[in-house]
Amino acid sequence: MKSKVNEGFKVLPIRLSEKSTTCHELFIKKHAVRHHTDDKPPDRTLFVLNIPPYINANYLMKAFSSAGTVDDVILQTKQSQAGEDVETVGFQIAFIIFKESDGVKHALDLSTIDLIPTNDATIVTGIKKWTKEYNDQICDRDKLEEEVNNFVFKFDKIMENENKSAKGTESGGWTVVSNKSRRKGNARKESVKNKINERIAKQDERKYLADFYTFQKRESKMNHLVQMRKKYEEDKKRVAAMKQFRKFKPY
Repeated sequence: MKSKVNEGFKVLPIRLSEKSTTCHELFIKKHAVRHHTDDKPPDRTLFVLNIPPYINANYLMKAFSSAGTVDDVILQTKQSQAGEDVETVGFQIAFIIFKESDGVKHALDLSTIDLIPTNDATIVTGIKKWTKEYNDQICDRDKLEEEVNNFVFKFDKIMENENKSAKGTESGGWTVVSNKSRRKGNARKESVKNKINERIAKQDERKYLADFYTFQKRESKMNHLVQMRKKYEEDKKRVAAMKQFRKFKPY
């Protein structure tokens, strides 16, 4: 398989299983930066891009061991550009540090590598990977219960010690009670009860919508006429009584 070069990176195909008919491509080149660090020596470090999220450092160490002895693999999800860290979504970048500088040269001469897992290590992808990550986030019930019980026990112990220290500071063994001002309530006199009842009656009147419906208006008019007739009859009787008992009778 003929290797390709893209913008200074060499394209390195990888296989994830023996039955794979397609290959995933990694982009590799020699690590070269202006400011060197001790953990990434430039003459022994290989810079790798486009690493799938399900590939870990152990897989990369085994895969590139064919080029030379790998001393360390540094995986990260951020790469620096012009002094700023840029987040890479999903895929990772890696710095593979070889024990000898010839390891970088041999790695750049590779045409392809295999990440075929062994019996004791399998690559989990897709739904199985997401299911495993979700299950790993779920806490063990017994372990969680034990942690909660330990926390509550420690908290109760602290509160007990604080209560003991507070009682020890009281003078003469007496419990000091602070005198908090209390607002005296109104005495339930007859006048107060009447005011309360009037207030409740006014609130009830506000809730009731008078003359809202047509039949309410009609009943209101009828009641008003009845009251006027009743008052008229009472006034007639009162006038008749006044005429009967008056002392001055001109005729």
